[in-house]
Amino acid sequence: MQIILGESYGVGTRGSYYDSYGALNDVVQNHMLQLLALVGMNEPQKLTGDDIRNCKAQILKDVRVDSGFLGQYEGYKNEPGISKESETETFAVLKLFVNDDRWKDVPFYLKTGKALKEKSTKIHIQFKKVDCKLTKSSCPIEGNVLTLTVFPQGGFSFEVNAKKPGERDAVVPVVMDFCYECLMPSTPEAYEYILQDIISGDQAISVRFDEIEYSWQIIDSFKKLNLPLYIYEQNSKGPEKELIEFASKNKFIWRD
Repeated sequence: MQIILGESYGVGTRGSYYDSYGALNDVVQNHMLQLLALVGMNEPQKLTGDDIRNCKAQILKDVRVDSGFLGQYEGYKNEPGISKESETETFAVLKLFVNDDRWKDVPFYLKTGKALKEKSTKIHIQFKKVDCKLTKSSCPIEGNVLTLTVFPQGGFSFEVNAKKPGERDAVVPVVMDFCYECLMPSTPEAYEYILQDIISGDQAISVRFDEIEYSWQIIDSFKKLNLPLYIYEQNSKGPEKELIEFASKNKFIWRD
């Protein structure tokens, strides 16, 4: 599982605020851990606020911190309101596990950063590799991936391995796409849904206190690792060398 939240801009006029918090407190604690909870939670008995939040809280309670690293974009210390000695992270990679039977031994990789090459929010769910029945040769390593796109264009895609037409022994990845705006050009904005739920009293999207508490416990555990801070170029994907080494060590490929 990979949860990616990239921002193409720096801190802008929020320097003095951001330097006191950083990527872990500003983005991972709320946005990214909520995405993890929504994707990882077990099926609620009912689609009600309490049932959904019970399931999300349970997942966050079971999260175990494994490893990761931090980064800071080049020129960050020259931004208005930033201390010249700042060690605040603008980039973070986390490797987490969920201690339950469903997600046993399945790593959750979270990656976020400012001043990156593009602004996007995506969730990639890599299915377990199985024997390839379509050909005598091996199937592509990558494939059988469900991608949920939150931004820029809400929707999802499913990448599967398929036999290449006209060839007896060739298998290639094939992507099936769906986007909400393609089907409904006048799709309401996200905040319109939020306001509608608030007006109707639907608490399913509201974050409960215990969820917040478990999220901060995860962040506190991660900070205790005292991980190194790497400098990365603006308009990049982050600390390139460290990203490659981390993926190689954990035997996966980043899917931005």
